[in-house]
Amino acid sequence: MTEQIQIDPELQRLLLPLSPDEFAQLEKNLIADRGARDRLTVWKERGVLLDGHNRYSLCRKHNLAYTLGEISLPDFDAAKRWVLTNQLGRRNLTPEKSSYLRGMQYELEKNGHGDISRLNRPSSKIYNLEASAARSIASQHKRAPATILNDAKFARSVNAIADAVGDDARTAILGRNTKLDRNEVNKLGDIARAHPQVAKNLFQVIKTADKPYTQKLVRDAAKQIESVPELTLAEPPANRKTIEPVALKGGEGYIIRNPGSEPVFNRTNEMVDWASWTWNPVTGCWHGCDYCYAREIANDPRMSEAYPKKFEPVFHQVRLDAPKNTPQPEIKRPEDRNVFTCSMADLFGKWVPNDWIIQVLERVRLHPEWNFLFLTKFPQRLRTICDGLNGFPPNAWMGCTVDGQARVKTAEESFRGLRATVRWLSVEPMQERLTFRDLSMFQWIVIGGKTASYFNNTPASQPEWEWVEHLWQQARSAGLKIYWKENLKVKPKEVPWGNQQ
Repeated sequence: MTEQIQIDPELQRLLLPLSPDEFAQLEKNLIADRGARDRLTVWKERGVLLDGHNRYSLCRKHNLAYTLGEISLPDFDAAKRWVLTNQLGRRNLTPEKSSYLRGMQYELEKNGHGDISRLNRPSSKIYNLEASAARSIASQHKRAPATILNDAKFARSVNAIADAVGDDARTAILGRNTKLDRNEVNKLGDIARAHPQVAKNLFQVIKTADKPYTQKLVRDAAKQIESVPELTLAEPPANRKTIEPVALKGGEGYIIRNPGSEPVFNRTNEMVDWASWTWNPVTGCWHGCDYCYAREIANDPRMSEAYPKKFEPVFHQVRLDAPKNTPQPEIKRPEDRNVFTCSMADLFGKWVPNDWIIQVLERVRLHPEWNFLFLTKFPQRLRTICDGLNGFPPNAWMGCTVDGQARVKTAEESFRGLRATVRWLSVEPMQERLTFRDLSMFQWIVIGGKTASYFNNTPASQPEWEWVEHLWQQARSAGLKIYWKENLKVKPKEVPWGNQQ
C-alpha cells in the first residue's frame, strides 16, 4: 500500500465539516495522543482517502503518527456510497447534517448508479428511477419518500450557497450557526444559483443580523431575484453606446445604454461627508434651484462624456451594476457603508418614470451590504412608491431636503408613517428660519450652509446663527441625531459691548 494518499475534492465534499471549535479540539487531542488512534481509510485501487481527512491534515501538520486501512471498491460511485454511509453512521448528527447526507445519497442513487447515460433515457424512465431511489432511501432511513426529496432540495441549496460563498457557509448552515431555517436556506440557494455575488453579499449580512431581519432579507431578495433578468435591457447593435430619447412627464429625457462598461461607485468629496460613495444610475433634475451644485457639474464642458445631456433627466442603464461591481472595502467608519444615491438627480422628481425608480430600488434590495441614502424635494411621491413595494428596502435611508419654510408641511405629511428604516432631513442650504410642528417622524437631520454656484453666479453663504440654534433646539427636543456639515461655519461671536465704538 502506497503512502501517496490522494485527496479527491468531490469525495471530500461529502464529509461533514467540523466547526472551528471541533477542529481545535481534534487538534488538541491528536497532539496529546501523539497521533491518530483510529485508522485512516483509503480506497485501495486508487489510493484516495475516504475517511479521516482532518486527522490526516493535522498529523501531517504536526508530524504525528497515523495508520492506514484499505478498502476495495469497484468504482467512484461505490466510493461515494461508502463515504455517505460512513458519515450517516456518525453519532450526534444534527437534523441539518442528517438531512444533507440523505439528500446527497438521493442525488447519487437517482442517477442510476452511473450505468447508463440519463440523456438517453425517456423522461418517464428518469422519473421512475428518481421515485425508486426516493423510496429505497426512505425505507433505509425509516422516512417518507417526500422527506427524502426535501432532503435533496436542501442539500442542493447548501451546495449552491457554498459554491457562491465558500465552504465556511456549508459549515455554518449544517452546524446551526446561522439564523436561517430550512425554507430560507432553499431560497438563498435559488439566489446563489442565479446570482452568486448577491448570495455572497447576503450571507455576510446574515452572519451578524438578528433572525427577523435575516428572514426579511432572504424573503425580499428571493422575490426580487425573479425580476432581475428583466432589468437587463436589450443590447444595442454592434455593442455601441446609444442615447435614446424618451417622453417624460413635462418634457424629454433619455436612456443611455453603454454595454461592455463595468461601472462602480464614485468616492465622495468633502461636500458629502456623511457618505463615502455616490451612485448615479439616474442623473438630471428639473427643480431649477438657483444654488444647485449638481447642475454646475453636469454643465461643465469637462464633464461632457459623463453627462452628454447635461442636466436633463437621464437613466444610465448600465450603472445599475455598480453595487455588484464595487468591492466593499474594510469598514473603518460607519460612513464607509453609505452610498449617496442619485446625488446628481432627484430620483423621486415628478418627471421620473416609476420604472426607473423601481429598477434602482430593486438593486438596493439585492445589496444589503451597503446603505443607500436618498434625498428628494418631492416627498409627496414616496408613500405611493413605498406602498407599491410593501415598504422600502431595509437598507434604503429615505430623506428629503427642506431649504425653506414652504417645504416644512409637505415634509412632515409625507414622512409621517412612512415605512423606511431611516427617515432623515437635509437642511442644506438653510435659507431661512424654519419652524416644524412635529419632527417625530424623522431620526436624523443634516444642517449645512450654501456653497457657491458659478453656473448661476450665486455666492456661498451662511445662515443666521439664531436660525441654526432654533432648528437645533427643535431637533434635540424631538430626539433627532444632528449632523453638522463641514460647510456650516457660522458660530456665535457675541461680545458684551454690543455696538460700542
